[in-house]
Amino acid sequence: MTDEILEKLSKKIHGNIDSESDVVYILVQLGRLFERDGISDDDQFRQVTLFRNWSVHNALRWSCARYWLDKFEQYLTQPNATLRKELSDFALLYSLRRELCAVLKLNKLPDDIVRLPKWFDFQEWLLKHISDIPLEIRSNEKDIFSIDKLVYKTRKQGIDVEVSFKDGDVRMLGPWMPIAEDDELFFANCC
Repeated sequence: MTDEILEKLSKKIHGNIDSESDVVYILVQLGRLFERDGISDDDQFRQVTLFRNWSVHNALRWSCARYWLDKFEQYLTQPNATLRKELSDFALLYSLRRELCAVLKLNKLPDDIVRLPKWFDFQEWLLKHISDIPLEIRSNEKDIFSIDKLVYKTRKQGIDVEVSFKDGDVRMLGPWMPIAEDDELFFANCC
């Protein structure tokens, strides 16, 4: 079964990324590898797990979703440069790209989807897919977060993250402007 997953993933990664379903397929198959290896939401691939779950569910209960909602809440109440950098990397999918690179390398899969220009296609289709799926917390527990949901908004000027609070207040964070990354520099530092 593992060989079959790796073979299918390798074929999809080598092919074109030209639809939302291509991105969702890759993320779901990587999730199957995580399950095989016993990797949980809080482990080293928090971003990949989050975006996999976000792409297939309309509300998340997992700790990786709570982690990011908490980070946004911290930033809105006590902004600082370290949190801004971490949230910028999240919003622009830089940290997702780094984790994808590590996951692909760990499983000896091709790294086509994290290399330019294919990374731009992957990123574009992922953002199109999740832009109408809010990241929100639904829980039977007493609500401890004032943030109700996060929604990605893409536009020519960059990426905004719309933050909706339980009291009805809505704030836009951003725009975060993508920087044309140098592939050689990225792979020297990340993979």
